[in-house]
Amino acid sequence: MPHEAGAEVDTYKCFADLHAREVRGKDYDLDVRYRDGARVAVIAPHGGGIEPETAKIAEATAGAEFSLYCFKGLKANGNSRLHITSHHFDEPECLALLAKHQWVLAIHGCAESGERVLLGGLDKRLITDLSTALETAGIRAETSGHEYTGKDLRNICNRGARHVGAQFELSLPFRRGDQVSLFVKAVRSVLAARQNAA
Repeated sequence: MPHEAGAEVDTYKCFADLHAREVRGKDYDLDVRYRDGARVAVIAPHGGGIEPETAKIAEATAGAEFSLYCFKGLKANGNSRLHITSHHFDEPECLALLAKHQWVLAIHGCAESGERVLLGGLDKRLITDLSTALETAGIRAETSGHEYTGKDLRNICNRGARHVGAQFELSLPFRRGDQVSLFVKAVRSVLAARQNAA
């Protein structure tokens, strides 16, 4: 499954295509928050009704310390048409924010059954540290054996200043389950270590 939104092929190939046909404030909106001194950015490029709960989890993870970007689908139905796959996601405000941050973490939703936490990206150290922190919290993060590798250089999670990042693909049962607060706490601890590093 390519993503939770359910469309086999994206309606729009890039943000310019979407922007030409959809109305900001009616069909979609952006939540962009720069934090002074932040070296970490947390993003949800498929928030709102596209991949439900991902923006809320990104917001909780970012807290007051890390910068935040959320693209949110606002349609009453049919938000899946707003999905732009991660290696084509090129919304300008997102790219501008990421270019100013050393560490990038993307929160996505996937259509896997059960409570699943799938972890990918090109930042191997960050992935290892996130996986270890989650394991300590009692949450298994799968770092291999799934299709959400996040290894494409154009993947939005890899578009920060260091050109590497990490992404979570969280199943809907996990996003709506009782481990989200543990997940957020564990992830924030890993990101804080990077934020506060000399």
